[in-house]
Amino acid sequence: MTQGATAATRIRACLLDSGGILFANVTEDTPFFAEIGRLYSVDGNLVRAAYEDRDAEFECGACTATEVLIDALGLVGVPRRHVSVARLHDLYNECIVPYTEVFRVLEERPRRDGGLRVALANNEARDWEAIKHSRFGHLALFDAVASSWALGLIKPTAEYFQAALEVVRASAAETVFIDDNELCIIAASDAGIPTVHYEGVEALVAVLTGEST
Repeated sequence: MTQGATAATRIRACLLDSGGILFANVTEDTPFFAEIGRLYSVDGNLVRAAYEDRDAEFECGACTATEVLIDALGLVGVPRRHVSVARLHDLYNECIVPYTEVFRVLEERPRRDGGLRVALANNEARDWEAIKHSRFGHLALFDAVASSWALGLIKPTAEYFQAALEVVRASAAETVFIDDNELCIIAASDAGIPTVHYEGVEALVAVLTGEST
């Protein structure tokens, strides 16, 4: 059974994270910053630290991740005029790793009126999401988008979860939240939302088929 759910409660909606589930976390789990370091002959770890110090700004859509990344490069001595936005985007694209089995599960799920409403619940920047979508069209796999950048709120705050529930038009008890991040799982549970700590595609299949409740 989904953690926090009860047998008497019908799950009507699913908030599904993307990073670590649908895709590898590009800026965390791939050589993205190491490649940036090589490209501009700087310490990629320092660039990453400066970038992550401002992640709340692009996660809530106040600016783009590209803008923050350019500023981070400036802090380690790379002038803005030397930075190619197109090359940064190409490098990000090159580091994307899709999890094809999860794509298949979402593509094959039944979509009908009154069925489970699945929303993207990501905290990646709008511009990074757009690069992924232009290549994989993954936003079409969801019934709605409840990502932090779309809501203008930081995931996983209580305000974020309240807004996400409004997007899926379901109560906390009627919604299941799936994420691979333990801190996000705890925050969703604190908000009264049943959770699944993602460790494999079987957990997603169970939710989509109603076998987890």
